[in-house]
Amino acid sequence: MRNSIEAGPTGSHKPSIDAISRALEARHIAVFGASATPGKWGYAAVDLLLKGGYQGELTLINPRGGHAFDRDFVTAEKARGADLAVVATPGGLAVDIIRNCGELEIPMAVFYAAGFAEVGGRNAQDELLSEARRLGVRLLGPNCVGFLATPSKINITLDPGLPPGNVSLVTQSGSVGLHLGHRLRQLGGGFDVMMTLGNKADVGFSEAVAALVKRKTTESIVLYLERLDEGDQFLDTLAEAAKELPIVALLSGQTEIGRKATMSHTGSLVGNWERAKGLLQDCGVFVCERLEAVAGVAAGARRAPKPRGSNVFVMCDGGGPCVMLSDALARAKFELPAPTARLVDRLVPIVGDRVARTNPLDFAGAADTDMRVYSKVFEQVAASGEFDIVVVGGIVGGIGSYWGPAVEEAELRMVDELVATSRATNQMLMVQSSYATDNTRAVQAFRAAGIPCLEWPDEIANALRARVKAEPASPKQKSESKSVELDQTLVDYTEKLANALTRRAIAHALGEITGPKDLPKESHPRWVLRLDGIAHKTDAGAIRVGVKEEHLRRSIDELTSLGRRWTDEPVVRAGAFVEHDEELIVTFFRDKAEGSGLVLGAGGTDTEHKADVAISRLPRDRSDIVDLLSRSKEGRRVLARYQPDQVTRVADCVLALAQLFEVDFPELAELEVNPIGLTPNGAVVLDVLPTMMSVN
Repeated sequence: MRNSIEAGPTGSHKPSIDAISRALEARHIAVFGASATPGKWGYAAVDLLLKGGYQGELTLINPRGGHAFDRDFVTAEKARGADLAVVATPGGLAVDIIRNCGELEIPMAVFYAAGFAEVGGRNAQDELLSEARRLGVRLLGPNCVGFLATPSKINITLDPGLPPGNVSLVTQSGSVGLHLGHRLRQLGGGFDVMMTLGNKADVGFSEAVAALVKRKTTESIVLYLERLDEGDQFLDTLAEAAKELPIVALLSGQTEIGRKATMSHTGSLVGNWERAKGLLQDCGVFVCERLEAVAGVAAGARRAPKPRGSNVFVMCDGGGPCVMLSDALARAKFELPAPTARLVDRLVPIVGDRVARTNPLDFAGAADTDMRVYSKVFEQVAASGEFDIVVVGGIVGGIGSYWGPAVEEAELRMVDELVATSRATNQMLMVQSSYATDNTRAVQAFRAAGIPCLEWPDEIANALRARVKAEPASPKQKSESKSVELDQTLVDYTEKLANALTRRAIAHALGEITGPKDLPKESHPRWVLRLDGIAHKTDAGAIRVGVKEEHLRRSIDELTSLGRRWTDEPVVRAGAFVEHDEELIVTFFRDKAEGSGLVLGAGGTDTEHKADVAISRLPRDRSDIVDLLSRSKEGRRVLARYQPDQVTRVADCVLALAQLFEVDFPELAELEVNPIGLTPNGAVVLDVLPTMMSVN
């Protein structure tokens, strides 16, 4: 289900994001709890607004009266119609102030105060939220440090040092913003908006992103996430936003967090962090694992429809930068194909026959005598249409600083030519420069033209990956112990699932319940026998594959005997053996906080050994399945091996299973189908493993 990015947070109410947008451009701000005492929040907020150049109306509210900043303190009635309330009072007054906001038609309030859910004060926070929703007031916080909106000169973060720019950050941690801002400043960038969410009582990541997408001054969005807890609506918001706006997520919690791995194979392959990462990547979000990597990605990203393209041409005046850029781009799954003969013919007059045939292209000092080698080569590469992206690397941007004023002017003219060609041909251009943090005149010229200039090769590679439609990386294998206990719930659900598969006309070979006194009525050359209720049947010896007709009774007796280790009434299921070429695992999962999705990859008994899976949200059409197949090695084998009509039947099977999971079994947290056997005629479900939703 694809929701509009205008939708509100998960829940029955659908509050508007208009109040957030209005607050970010507030022309009238009311500060509740204004103070004349330096060091108090009510003083610091006003002081920072004024020092930051805020030009709108500012109403300072303190019912006890007073005077500061050449303004009188007034009562709340004077704030009627304000766009934003900044609440710098103790938490005990929060409910009264939110009522003031409702009565005075102030659409949004920012609460600095702590002492709510973060320290066990859930009831107080729930009461505050209940009143806010009753009155139609949006609530940022509590326990937050406000937001920065640079174009409006609104800074209520209590930090005067945040640099202006085009990156918007949404975070629950203010300190992340301080660190990110420092690095962005080094790269000549900064914040359009920095929004801290605190306890997220009301406004969360979903609505913050939806509001930021509407801002043309935001070129990229950074999210600091400790978990996914806003469900499918957040994923849908991200997927819609990421179509044209690069979104970078710093996803913490890579160690063991959240729930324990389930009994399923997928639990061994994909932990909570890997699953969250996979869902974000499926939405088009670039996931960073380290804070130090985030700034370069965000600074190098630009708002634009994301092209599909991974062919990169690299040119540098030096072998070292060429090698390092090539390595970084290769690690990020980009291709550096050699130029075609036609392009080589155009480059030979500029750089010579040997150099013209290479990618990366090393000028080997040629630019020392003719700075325009850069722009001449770029003109020919851009005109050829052979490459999706061009990266210029090395010391470009700082050549003039090294050689003096005359060379600096020549470098600036060369930069102007690069910019003009990029605009005329719509060729994506990025610059990796050792001088990126020096902010030389040439570097500033690149950035003024909207061409990112970054310091490190990996920053270039990551920024590019955030700008193009990328292939999400497969999660790393996760080792977990497996249960060999018999679970009666699995026995019951296997029968329910078998009936549901039959009802939905999904081909399966789960077979029927049988026993020593009730052998199958049909005859087959070979059989598959399973002892129901065992999660990992192979490890427990609870499955027999390829049993011949004459050995059927003995094999049933053996499994029945094995089952009596756990129960007096073991259930053995017999089904016809299905010849198949390939095996896939498909696991559907749902989590009210994290969201819903599926894991698809190499199936069968060696699933965990291969660790070859891809993750996405729940599919809605065949193209979603084909896209997901293309993200794993086994999936690509399937696409290469089978004809389009056979791939269609596989996709239809997975879609039907997704519908069964969503509609027929809403009580399941996971449904692992492992394996799905692929035959020339389509796909057949060979085994299933359900996991109930936790009652906690």
